[in-house]
Amino acid sequence: MTAPLRLLYVWDRMLPTSATDAEQATSTMGALSRRGVDVTLLLPRSPFGAGISAEAILSHYKVKGTIRVEHLSVPLASQLVVRKLGFAARVALGAKLPPHDVAYTRNSATFLALVA
Repeated sequence: MTAPLRLLYVWDRMLPTSATDAEQATSTMGALSRRGVDVTLLLPRSPFGAGISAEAILSHYKVKGTIRVEHLSVPLASQLVVRKLGFAARVALGAKLPPHDVAYTRNSATFLALVA
Protein backbone atom coordinates (compact mmCIF):
# COMPACT_ATOMS: atom_id res chain seq x y z
CA MET A 1 0.00 0.00 0.00
CA THR A 2 1.34 3.45 -0.89
CA ALA A 3 1.46 6.41 1.47
CA PRO A 4 -1.23 9.06 0.97
CA LEU A 5 -0.43 12.19 -1.02
CA ARG A 6 0.56 15.00 1.36
CA LEU A 7 -1.03 18.25 0.21
CA LEU A 8 0.10 21.55 1.69
CA TYR A 9 -2.64 24.14 1.09
CA VAL A 10 -0.84 27.46 1.55
CA TRP A 11 -3.41 30.20 2.06
CA ASP A 12 -2.89 33.79 3.16
CA ARG A 13 -6.48 34.19 4.45
CA MET A 14 -7.49 34.87 8.05
CA LEU A 15 -10.24 32.45 9.07
CA PRO A 16 -13.10 32.37 9.72
CA THR A 17 -14.54 34.72 7.12
CA SER A 18 -17.78 34.93 5.18
CA ALA A 19 -15.92 35.22 1.85
CA THR A 20 -17.13 32.65 -0.67
CA ASP A 21 -13.63 31.45 -1.47
CA ALA A 22 -13.32 30.25 2.12
CA GLU A 23 -16.36 28.02 1.72
CA GLN A 24 -15.05 26.65 -1.59
CA ALA A 25 -11.51 26.07 -0.28
CA THR A 26 -12.56 24.38 2.96
CA SER A 27 -15.05 22.17 1.10
CA THR A 28 -12.30 21.17 -1.35
CA MET A 29 -9.90 20.34 1.47
CA GLY A 30 -12.56 18.26 3.21
CA ALA A 31 -13.42 16.39 0.00
CA LEU A 32 -9.76 15.65 -0.73
CA SER A 33 -9.20 14.37 2.80
CA ARG A 34 -12.22 12.08 2.51
CA ARG A 35 -10.60 10.61 -0.63
CA GLY A 36 -7.41 9.80 1.27
CA VAL A 37 -5.29 12.91 0.76
CA ASP A 38 -3.33 14.05 3.83
CA VAL A 39 -4.21 17.77 3.91
CA THR A 40 -2.29 20.39 5.88
CA LEU A 41 -3.52 23.98 5.76
CA LEU A 42 -0.90 26.68 6.32
CA LEU A 43 -2.41 29.99 7.45
CA PRO A 44 -1.14 33.33 8.72
CA ARG A 45 -1.76 34.34 12.31
CA SER A 46 -1.08 37.36 14.45
CA PRO A 47 2.12 37.14 16.53
CA PHE A 48 -0.15 37.62 19.55
CA GLY A 49 -2.61 34.77 18.92
CA ALA A 50 -2.59 31.02 18.53
CA GLY A 51 -4.53 30.98 15.25
CA ILE A 52 -7.63 28.98 14.41
CA SER A 53 -7.72 25.21 14.93
CA ALA A 54 -8.63 22.58 12.36
CA GLU A 55 -11.66 21.62 14.44
CA ALA A 56 -12.90 25.23 14.49
CA ILE A 57 -12.52 25.53 10.70
CA LEU A 58 -14.34 22.27 9.99
CA SER A 59 -17.11 23.19 12.41
CA HIS A 60 -17.53 26.78 11.17
CA TYR A 61 -17.80 25.76 7.51
CA LYS A 62 -19.70 22.53 8.29
CA VAL A 63 -17.12 20.42 6.45
CA LYS A 64 -16.52 16.72 7.01
CA GLY A 65 -12.99 15.46 6.72
CA THR A 66 -9.65 15.57 8.46
CA ILE A 67 -7.19 18.41 8.04
CA ARG A 68 -4.26 19.70 10.00
CA VAL A 69 -3.64 23.41 10.44
CA GLU A 70 -0.30 25.10 10.95
CA HIS A 71 0.39 28.82 11.15
CA LEU A 72 3.03 31.36 10.22
CA SER A 73 3.23 34.41 12.44
CA VAL A 74 2.77 37.59 10.37
CA PRO A 75 2.97 41.08 11.92
CA LEU A 76 -0.15 43.20 11.30
CA ALA A 77 -2.00 40.11 10.04
CA SER A 78 -5.32 41.96 10.13
CA GLN A 79 -4.11 44.36 7.40
CA LEU A 80 -4.78 42.72 4.01
CA VAL A 81 -1.82 43.97 1.95
CA VAL A 82 0.64 43.64 4.82
CA ARG A 83 -0.60 40.11 5.56
CA LYS A 84 -0.37 38.94 1.93
CA LEU A 85 3.13 40.34 1.44
CA GLY A 86 4.34 39.33 4.90
CA PHE A 87 3.04 35.78 4.50
CA ALA A 88 4.64 35.40 1.06
CA ALA A 89 7.89 36.87 2.40
CA ARG A 90 7.95 34.38 5.30
CA VAL A 91 7.50 31.52 2.81
CA ALA A 92 10.15 32.91 0.43
CA LEU A 93 12.69 33.54 3.18
CA GLY A 94 12.73 29.97 4.34
CA ALA A 95 9.95 29.50 6.87
CA LYS A 96 9.88 25.86 7.91
CA LEU A 97 7.02 24.37 5.91
CA PRO A 98 5.18 21.23 7.01
CA PRO A 99 6.17 18.01 5.16
CA HIS A 100 4.41 17.78 1.81
CA ASP A 101 4.52 16.18 -1.63
CA VAL A 102 2.71 19.00 -3.38
CA ALA A 103 1.82 22.56 -2.42
CA TYR A 104 -1.20 24.52 -3.61
CA THR A 105 -1.96 28.21 -3.28
CA ARG A 106 -4.40 30.68 -4.81
CA ASN A 107 -2.18 33.73 -4.24
CA SER A 108 0.35 34.83 -6.85
CA ALA A 109 2.86 36.26 -4.36
CA THR A 110 2.75 33.06 -2.32
CA PHE A 111 3.10 30.98 -5.51
CA LEU A 112 6.23 32.91 -6.47
CA ALA A 113 7.58 32.42 -2.95
CA LEU A 114 6.98 28.67 -3.16
CA VAL A 115 8.79 28.26 -6.49
CA ALA A 116 11.66 30.63 -5.66
